[in-house]
Amino acid sequence: MPSYNPNISNIIKTLEAIFDNIGNYEVILVLQKTASKNIKILDHHFQNEIKLKIINDAGIGISRARNKGVKLSVGNWILLLDDDVYIKSNIIKILENNLATNELFYYGNALVKGTNEHYVRFYITGKDIDIWSYNRVCSISLIINKEVFSRIGYFDEQLGSGTEYGSSEESDLILRALFNNIKIKYLDDYMIYHERAKHSLLKVEKYALGGGALYRKHIANFNIRLYNKLLIDLIIRFLFLFTFQKKRYVFLRGFFRGFFNYKKGKK
Repeated sequence: MPSYNPNISNIIKTLEAIFDNIGNYEVILVLQKTASKNIKILDHHFQNEIKLKIINDAGIGISRARNKGVKLSVGNWILLLDDDVYIKSNIIKILENNLATNELFYYGNALVKGTNEHYVRFYITGKDIDIWSYNRVCSISLIINKEVFSRIGYFDEQLGSGTEYGSSEESDLILRALFNNIKIKYLDDYMIYHERAKHSLLKVEKYALGGGALYRKHIANFNIRLYNKLLIDLIIRFLFLFTFQKKRYVFLRGFFRGFFNYKKGKK
């Protein structure tokens, strides 16, 4: 669980909901830019919770935080929970009963809290993720065996919230898994809830930067389906310009900035 200067009240609620679950699991909370007084509050509130590890990271970036958490974890399966999500008290048991030993990667349902509406528009359900749907899911819905990271590497720390290219870190991981013939199966019973997203023009541009950087990174794979998806996505985006909404222009501007500025392997 990465957390950048968290709202203490909210993160306590999130953690308490997780700890209502029984089972054999751990929660690794990676704090960034968090005041020492708030770290002390969390330490004190959860002082008797042996399942919680709190890491104070001096850096910034959701991908960096996730990589630290994955590397420090001792279990076989990883959930990429945010610090403002909600899970029910039976989720760990559901996973224990449904994860197959011969599968490495799953995704479930990310819903807007208090509704049956998916957090991501046009969310894909009921089938394996493929090139056409890789960006229609949400990171908090992913369930990943650590073997996946051993085979394809960790999150690209140039991508994701807190970086220049403020999105697409999960899409990058998904694409790399697909290119390495790792199936991503749908798990209908897995539900996680998130507050409704609040979009601003700055956030739209950050997401667009990540999307452009993602295509630039993978353009050399010469995957015809990925090329076709890029072409279709761009045609749709250009058609959206005729709605004369400023966010449509902002997105395209950010997308092309991300595409032309991204340099693979840059630190």
